[in-house]
Amino acid sequence: PLSFWLQATSFNLFGVTEFAARFPSWVATALAIWIIYRGTLIIFDQKTAQWAVLIYATCALVFIASGAVLTDPFFSLGFTLCMIGWMLTNRQKSLFWRYSFFIGLAIGLLAKGPLIIALAAGALGLWLVLNPTLAIQQLRLQHWLSGIALVLILVMPWYVAAEIKTPGFLDYFIVGEHFRRFIEPGWGGDLYGSAHRAPYGTIWYYWIQAAFPWWIPAEFLLIKTLCSTAGRAVLGHALQDPNTRYILSWTLITPLFFTFSGNILWTYLLPSLAGFSLLMARAIRWHEGTRTDLVKAQRPLQLFAWVAPVVILVATILVTLQPTILNTEKWLTRYALEQAN
Repeated sequence: PLSFWLQATSFNLFGVTEFAARFPSWVATALAIWIIYRGTLIIFDQKTAQWAVLIYATCALVFIASGAVLTDPFFSLGFTLCMIGWMLTNRQKSLFWRYSFFIGLAIGLLAKGPLIIALAAGALGLWLVLNPTLAIQQLRLQHWLSGIALVLILVMPWYVAAEIKTPGFLDYFIVGEHFRRFIEPGWGGDLYGSAHRAPYGTIWYYWIQAAFPWWIPAEFLLIKTLCSTAGRAVLGHALQDPNTRYILSWTLITPLFFTFSGNILWTYLLPSLAGFSLLMARAIRWHEGTRTDLVKAQRPLQLFAWVAPVVILVATILVTLQPTILNTEKWLTRYALEQAN
């Protein structure tokens, strides 16, 4: 219910307008950007933090979702807080950062449901395999009892109230929306939307769309790195870093999770883009440290930040001039409201 609570609050503050409906998504995206910046600044350095937020904010899916009426920006905020919070477990002593992993879980559970537990557990499990000693140490540092209690206090009242109000809700939501939706292609039990059937592996094609245009320099950088001895040495050194392995696990878990799902949307990839942005920022900084010709390419690389905003701005202008291009019921809704009496 989180997105709907915040949209209703926005309506009460600003009136029932398209701006009011979209504003909470922008706030959620802005908060995610702040969390990425703050966490990266603490763990790495300011320049890495600047690159990370620049890349994240200008990925196509992030830019679009920041102005869309969706649950995904709020879920992504929760997941980003989870993953950054885990990295800051033994680096920050403030109460907020100490419990940020659990606060992120609560946000995700109220924004989209138990999916956040699956993704967080998957990312941490993958990291545990890649980095067992450090992962076990950090598992012991978490405040598990008080953290889980905090999640239950924040989340359980609504879940209980929802089941009391609409008996069968938990079965539909937990089993139907979180299992049948993904393992039954063309699942017909969706009460509030439609199943989007797609061949297995389609999520990786969607990832190219979601990470546009930054996957282009990422691919170029990876190929260039693999084609030189010095580059392979940099990559090998980077992959020995526990932080790199953690960010890689964070980036990969969402597309891996949905690889064998039959019902998917490209918006499902939003939680992975913060990890991708941080990984890309780290790659840029590694190459700066080797004094390669990437340093000379800083300005052209920054120009990628303009691609998604400019393309979307042009599309917005076209839709404004030719509103029938979009498949929308906005005009029908407005007419119905005007003729209500």
